Amino acid sequence: MSDIAATATIERRPVTILTGFLGSGKTTLLGRILRDESHGLRIAVIENEFAQPIGLDNELKPSQHEHGHSHDKASGRAACVAEITETTNGCLCCAGKGDFVNLLHTLSENIQRFDYVIIETTGMADPGFASVFLGDPIIKKNFYLDSIITVVDARNAPSHLDEPRNRTDDAGFIILNETVEQIAYADKILLNKIDLVEGQKIADLEKKISLINPVASVHRTQFSNVDIKSILNVKLFDVKQLMNRDDGFLTFRPNRKHDDDIVSLTMVAVEGVDANSVEKWYKEWRNDKSIQLYRTKFLVRTKEKQKWVLQGVAQQMESYYHGPWDSDSIESKFIFIGKGLDVEAIATSFYQAVGVEISYMPLAGITEDDGFNSLIRLFGILFILYAIVNPQKSWDLATSPYFIALVSLCVVLRYFYTKYNDPSAKDKILQSKSH
Repeated sequence: MSDIAATATIERRPVTILTGFLGSGKTTLLGRILRDESHGLRIAVIENEFAQPIGLDNELKPSQHEHGHSHDKASGRAACVAEITETTNGCLCCAGKGDFVNLLHTLSENIQRFDYVIIETTGMADPGFASVFLGDPIIKKNFYLDSIITVVDARNAPSHLDEPRNRTDDAGFIILNETVEQIAYADKILLNKIDLVEGQKIADLEKKISLINPVASVHRTQFSNVDIKSILNVKLFDVKQLMNRDDGFLTFRPNRKHDDDIVSLTMVAVEGVDANSVEKWYKEWRNDKSIQLYRTKFLVRTKEKQKWVLQGVAQQMESYYHGPWDSDSIESKFIFIGKGLDVEAIATSFYQAVGVEISYMPLAGITEDDGFNSLIRLFGILFILYAIVNPQKSWDLATSPYFIALVSLCVVLRYFYTKYNDPSAKDKILQSKSH
């Protein structure tokens, strides 16, 4: 057993959080960790997706491609992987936080199955959700936060850092600059894709990073290539240092939110698709000046039953064949994340260029906790307090026909609210025969 594995056999399991903006190279780094069996660890993986739950990243693993380069392939799941869980019900820092806590509780019941936990966040995540490792008693008993590793895209990060750190909207909510927050929370920073940037620009970016976080070490990388032992079981997380950079780390901050203009669009085609037509369409479409594109991921079943992949970050893109189509599903999958995405225009132009019918899910912004849930929770808390003070009266109230009618009304309203506001419930087929 390696030194890393030996030190991980303690009762509490170490946790590494991999964060970084969309397309920075987090999944590539995770793939390297899972293929490198020298660490001797059985790893439980938690992946948080911003886009709809179609599992595109899992379909592409374990083979990793970046900038047109192909890396070592492995067949099947890496031997070190104990479990992979994908969370798609919102960012871990927002609506998905409750599911994340429940997931860690579940993992704690099977803690003997793994030695280590790695969490790959969505590119839109605020790493402040890491406070659960210090506040939840079940999580504190079974896990400890080893480090927060932030992957920074050297080519695209400067434009994000030039945006305001945290601006306030008309309603008084603080709109997060996720790239800045991810750097601020980091214990170690991987400055990735340096092969795409000139030396002086890299040095200038490192200066900007040091102003945001003067404590974290910065390592220049290409294709997220780093010594695995330098990022696992390194015990870098220090809550006192983090509190010096963010004194609100351990407090509940309901007035912080993501940019509502950033949305995801998922499209699915059930017919065999011509890869050349898709790539030609994409190259023309991405030049639309009204669109601010952050990330694209295509997994295409070609007419020849080959698996073809297109990955895009901002205006960069790469495409490659990934072997024969070996999935039971016949669906080609397309994910777009960015601003200014007009779902009808995209779907129509796609059909005109590619010539296949498509289904699509309506635009999904980052899921925040909605007001209906907050109201129900407040009502429940007030009723519990009332029951503690007046147990007999609270029982009489709970069994009264008026109270029962009110609860029934809430259930009905919640049903219809979910039915007409849940994006997954609105999936429909776009028929474009007339075009």
